[in-house]
Amino acid sequence: MDTVQESFDCQLLYFTSSSCLKDGRGLVFIGEENGNPNVYYREFMTGRTTRLSNNEEGTLKSYVYFNGNENRGFGKASACLDNTRGLVYYLQGRDICQVDLKGSIRVLAQVPEGQVTAFMHVSADGKKLC
Repeated sequence: MDTVQESFDCQLLYFTSSSCLKDGRGLVFIGEENGNPNVYYREFMTGRTTRLSNNEEGTLKSYVYFNGNENRGFGKASACLDNTRGLVYYLQGRDICQVDLKGSIRVLAQVPEGQVTAFMHVSADGKKLC
């Protein structure tokens, strides 16, 4: 993915999910450029910031509250980090996505029609996502 400028609003992941990698090499956070929140990775040794997701549809939901488009955009409260394996999980529209620190995105599943979710958490062994 693209390396980005440093001039945007950012926040750590939701307080129930770690933002720092276990080995201390960097951190994952949510940044918002032009009204579009995305997941970013900041490598401590190089100072390089890389966008990992590619949301250009605004916000899906801010925590558990909808902004009128519950099936569009990035779920700001959904991002969670498997800090051992360097994998980030998040909602993009109805897609449940996984991205590695190089920006390789996989769609794992979709939230069923008529259902909603906001928060995601990955198990310590990386085998379960809830």
